[in-house]
Amino acid sequence: MAIQKRTQKEIEKDCKRLKEAAKTATTIKELENSTGLSYVMINTTLSKHPTIFKRIKEQLAVNKEKAEAEAQKQKELEAKAKAEEKAKKDAMVKETKQSETVTSNKNDDISGFVIDASITGIEDLRDILSEICSTQDKLILTSVTIKELEKMQNFKDIDGNDARYILALAVENHNSFETVLIDETLDTPDDCIIKYCADHKESVTLLTSDKTMALKARMYSVQVHYFKQTKPTTNFKTISNTNSKVRTLIPANRIGNKLFISKFQTHTMSISIYSNNLEYNDGIRELTVGDDVFIATKKSDYITFAHYKMISLYAENNCELICSKRFYDYNDIDVTDSTYKSFIKDFKLRHDL
Repeated sequence: MAIQKRTQKEIEKDCKRLKEAAKTATTIKELENSTGLSYVMINTTLSKHPTIFKRIKEQLAVNKEKAEAEAQKQKELEAKAKAEEKAKKDAMVKETKQSETVTSNKNDDISGFVIDASITGIEDLRDILSEICSTQDKLILTSVTIKELEKMQNFKDIDGNDARYILALAVENHNSFETVLIDETLDTPDDCIIKYCADHKESVTLLTSDKTMALKARMYSVQVHYFKQTKPTTNFKTISNTNSKVRTLIPANRIGNKLFISKFQTHTMSISIYSNNLEYNDGIRELTVGDDVFIATKKSDYITFAHYKMISLYAENNCELICSKRFYDYNDIDVTDSTYKSFIKDFKLRHDL
């Protein structure tokens, strides 16, 4: 197939296109791409205009030099930006380390008495704390203890009263109290407090009425002042008389000063504990004040459901009944709370109802 030759008019038109493309191109290859002309066609066109060919080659060289300069400048700007970002990150890391060192040094300098929430309800608590406040020693509230006292202060018993008293005393006597942020990643709150005391055993004494906690602390050579609980049994009757919804959580077992649930699922019953927005329904779980406990039981011709909230860690009268219902029609679960519905639905699935 013969190649059709371009006319002189076409060549002149291509020459103008090449001159226009040369304003931004840096190589002959770019001229090819922008004009659609082949290398042979470009040479044929420009060979008829040597002056224009020379100017175009000079323009390509200038453009290339300019492009390389721009690329180098952009590279330098990016390198500078990376260096500034790295310097900023390094400064932040240094500042964080310095802050951690200051906090660590501050905590290392504290000497005094670490309060465990279990001391609420002990005899002469207020006199004991007031006496310490009158000395140079500090009363130390860890972040774990503050959370426990915050939960306890909402309940109308002797522990709730003492929890409110301790928090108020700490706020009003900042010179006598120190609040410290401690590692809260251990298995139990008690273990977190014991670790803090062990790390500072040369300068702190633990105040607790929890037997197990006292023994654990002594294993780590922590100085411990153990207070025996002297809550009278009449407190239970008083609570029951003042609040008819106070109950004893039957499935809970008291070990030392703690309450545990170990049998979450039986052939007729299901239990779930809701604590700090997490649900627990198997294994062994320690109860804390403020936990919500759901219990569903299968009877001969109906289902019972009850929602309890833990108000103390006593063996009796330790929870408040929030809601209770009976359902005779398994397909008509008349509850508005979505959490109730989810729990009861799971109970029906577990027991093939």
